[in-house]
Amino acid sequence: VSTLLVASQVHYNIKDHEPSERYANEAIARAEAAMEKGDATGYHSWKACMMLKGALLAAKRKWEAAIKTYESMAEKALAFGDIFFIMEGYRISGHLYYLRGRLKPAFENSLLAMVAGSQLSKDMIRQSTFLHAAYLAVFLGEKLKPKDELKALEDQLAVWIGEDWKELIGGTELEKSTVKPRSKYMPPVPF
Repeated sequence: VSTLLVASQVHYNIKDHEPSERYANEAIARAEAAMEKGDATGYHSWKACMMLKGALLAAKRKWEAAIKTYESMAEKALAFGDIFFIMEGYRISGHLYYLRGRLKPAFENSLLAMVAGSQLSKDMIRQSTFLHAAYLAVFLGEKLKPKDELKALEDQLAVWIGEDWKELIGGTELEKSTVKPRSKYMPPVPF
């Protein structure tokens, strides 16, 4: 499985998408077979393969398939109690929903990502892609929700991230951080 994953990554990096997708699908199938046999390493290989497959599908602009891949990853991660990959699956699928103009599921998946990520330590939350999910949730919340409901989200962010949550997700700390989305499609900071 690892060899197939590496081959898929190499082809992905040189933008040779067809072989990359073929290797990723084969790696996923083998990792799933290992999981069915109770092999503990199967899940760890599978989630890496799913991240790559989702990225590949998004690069090919197969948005719905990419969204489904990331949501499947989040659901399987839930079964394995893998908090970080639950968060990542919902965070990335939320971002893809946003890119497609589907604001309600983008908002909902950003919230799911934050609920999962809230189980991380506060230090990890403040340094992780949790901030990206918070950024998108606040941005979309301002568009979709009444002010009183948005206040509940803001209060919860203060608990999860800290009182400086606005600065952290919208200020210079995020600008310098590797968690800041680099996409030209990302909305401006909402405050």
